[in-house]
Amino acid sequence: MPNSLSSKVSSGLLWSAVRSWGSRLSSLAVFLVLSRLLTPYEFGLFAAATVIFLFFELFVDQGLSDALVQTNELNDELVNAVFWLNIVFSFIVFFTVYLSAPYLAQKMKMPDLSQIIRYGSLSILINSTALCQQALYRREFKYKMLAVRSLIASLVSGIFGCVFAFYGFGAYSLLIQFLILSTINATYVWYYPIWRPTLHLDVKPAFKLLGFSISVFLTKLLDFISQKSIDIFIGYALGAVSLGLYSVGARLYLILMQMLSSVVLDVALSGFSRLSSQLDKLASAYVSALKISSAVAFPIFVFLSATASLVIPLFFGDKWSESSYVFSALSLLGAVQVLQFYNGSCLNALGKSNLTLVTVCFKILFAFISLFFFSSAGLEKLIMAFVIGQLLAAPISFYFGLSRLKLKLLLVVKTIFPFMLASALMWLGCYFIVKHFETTHKILVLLLTMVTSFIIYFTSLFTLFNKDFHYLLFLLKNKFKVA
Repeated sequence: MPNSLSSKVSSGLLWSAVRSWGSRLSSLAVFLVLSRLLTPYEFGLFAAATVIFLFFELFVDQGLSDALVQTNELNDELVNAVFWLNIVFSFIVFFTVYLSAPYLAQKMKMPDLSQIIRYGSLSILINSTALCQQALYRREFKYKMLAVRSLIASLVSGIFGCVFAFYGFGAYSLLIQFLILSTINATYVWYYPIWRPTLHLDVKPAFKLLGFSISVFLTKLLDFISQKSIDIFIGYALGAVSLGLYSVGARLYLILMQMLSSVVLDVALSGFSRLSSQLDKLASAYVSALKISSAVAFPIFVFLSATASLVIPLFFGDKWSESSYVFSALSLLGAVQVLQFYNGSCLNALGKSNLTLVTVCFKILFAFISLFFFSSAGLEKLIMAFVIGQLLAAPISFYFGLSRLKLKLLLVVKTIFPFMLASALMWLGCYFIVKHFETTHKILVLLLTMVTSFIIYFTSLFTLFNKDFHYLLFLLKNKFKVA
């Protein structure tokens, strides 16, 4: 990798870490406060609205921002064309959501949902103005600016959300937080713009991006369906309270997933794209990223799965105890997904986003089959069905990724197996402690499991896989800076 690119990727990783960890930690702190002030019904109501916002926002950008990051032929006329297309689509989507709000609330069997959807749909217009600037920030590895923006937006919007929740605004406090977050994020990138829009545009180059952007859009759309289908099933079949219980467990999982995995994934498309013409170096970077995630992120998710029954009541309160199973099951899924996500990044870098699309189609198929059979079986069985459906698609994702990178499956298995085995032994130790000391004070039990997990994980690696043990020490000493 050229030194300039290596330096940019390293800097990008650092500031992606700051942006991800800083904003997520502030979001987690705010989330902990809000969970004490709001009820499962109020969380469920806004969770239903969020699914609607996220779904319709996909139709605004349609993958064009990712195409701007990836393309080698960038000019102001092209960016102008993408920007104005985003603005036009945002108004179309906004009016569609606004007018259909009563119908959507009726279908979800949540009468209080209609007004929240209408007010929240303003975020579609706000976010659309920042899409191109954000893409250019990512393309130029300006993750420091994005880090500062995320921290400011998370903190300020979180404070407003907590204040309004304290004064009894219920689900609307989450809506206010959401709109302020969008406004600050959009305002910041325009205060420090990389580019300024004009009416000088050329639509023809924009259409050239469609081959890539449509594949990315369809992948995101189908991935959204595969990930959020469970929210729809729970909200429709079990109601807002069950959706609220699910949303708390899922939200904590997502925050941790973004903190532990998106540090690298956010930079992966930019960095991997530069190596797309050097397959051997791309394959080497893929294996290195996979090894780091299996050594660090994988065991963390396994630990969280084993201790969910302690973590959720301790931090969120006993009223959220039913969210423990949700968090436990999703954490096991997260342990696999932090490894699986690199496949999509590499395929996109190689211009094979259609294969990522095929993988997502299988995820949707498996998820819908699983959810269909357990749609009225209660929250726990519905969660387990969803997790199994997602895991069934993992082998397909790895097949596409490894075959295009021309990597042997045995090499990947040898790379990640030591850390997976050590994590499994760690899980057994945690499970034993939690089951036998569950009546003891939760803080003490959690501290005991943390110490025990650390000892089991590192001892297992030292005893069984000494070379991998020293590799992990190398990572920790060098703060994950690897060649």
